[in-house]
Amino acid sequence: MFQEPIHVERQNFSGWVYALLLVMGVGGLFLALPDSSGNVVPARLCPGFIMVSFSAIALNLLCMTVRVMPDEVSIHFGRSFFFYTVHIGLEDIRRVECISYRPIRESGGWGIRCGSHEGRKARYFSAS
Repeated sequence: MFQEPIHVERQNFSGWVYALLLVMGVGGLFLALPDSSGNVVPARLCPGFIMVSFSAIALNLLCMTVRVMPDEVSIHFGRSFFFYTVHIGLEDIRRVECISYRPIRESGGWGIRCGSHEGRKARYFSAS
């Protein structure tokens, strides 16, 4: 049975990250183009393909969606297809609190991280 979410939040990474990935993808396309004499250079096709593929996959993955359902909280990384999903049942949630933290100092950056909060082990899920 499908349940409507109580709350949905989507977080994206900073704009400069997406811009960098787009530049990398476009650079990969230019690598794969024929040279000035119209010849395709095979040595440039593989790096170009890798750059375009990596950019496309990373652009999809750099989005986090949190859905609060009546019986669970689900966290998904990915826009078109989910790369990482975690479901946390309400019975597993002991307490909820709103905190401010410094992602780089306390957990080593953004994304899916492990760290500590007030002396206890904690998992952080963040994108912005």
